[in-house]
Amino acid sequence: MDILNISINDFQIFFLILVRISAIFTAAPVFNNRSIPVPVKICFSFMVTLLLFPVIGKGLILSQLGMLSFFSLILKELCVGLVLGFAATFVFNGIQLSGLFIGRQMALQLSGLFDPVSGTQDSSVGQLNLILGSLVFLLLNGHHWLLKAFIGSYDLVALTKVHFTSGFAVKFIQMSSQVFVIAFQFSAPIYVTLVLLTMVMGIVSRLIPEMNILILSIPFKISIGLIMMAVSMPFFVYVFKKLFVQLNIDLDILLRSLG
Repeated sequence: MDILNISINDFQIFFLILVRISAIFTAAPVFNNRSIPVPVKICFSFMVTLLLFPVIGKGLILSQLGMLSFFSLILKELCVGLVLGFAATFVFNGIQLSGLFIGRQMALQLSGLFDPVSGTQDSSVGQLNLILGSLVFLLLNGHHWLLKAFIGSYDLVALTKVHFTSGFAVKFIQMSSQVFVIAFQFSAPIYVTLVLLTMVMGIVSRLIPEMNILILSIPFKISIGLIMMAVSMPFFVYVFKKLFVQLNIDLDILLRSLG
């Protein structure tokens, strides 16, 4: 492609591809991290668009579109990119929420931390779970899988072929509702252990009223909680793999509802 002799049609196609790719990297997990400089994200989006343009833009004619029609295509591509990226973060949202459940049982509900990356207040255990989830994600080459899934979105939802249907809304709501299920899946072993520990301490306080069970329970719960988090790491990785296999299926269904 001669960049000096680029046509209006080629420019429109290139720009539409760039809009979807940029929107995906704005919302997708790991890629949306604020610690990654914006110029790096822009350059990466531009490079991916350059690689995709010769394949996706081949034989596509858009030069006859009016300004209003082209602007509507830009909005559609922007929405598709944001929806795909945001849908992929549901697993991480569930992991972060599981930390909130565990933190409450570990008596760490008041140990909130300000996350400069997301700009929100979160529990310390939630931040720890999110960091662990991100590390497992990278170790499993999840970022490569996401890139393949996002680039493959053009096979299911081609440029100018985006149609928002009721099936898309239903599937997206269903995926968002799974955040709470994911949170319970990750927190279940530790949560149940800490609940049983609370019951045991309640019995002990009845048997030995002189013992200050409140003072003793806090460090004991924190210690047991951290030990259980370390012990349950293989379970954490196993569930994480299963969730990303399911996420692949859900994204495929979501994309087919847009095509």
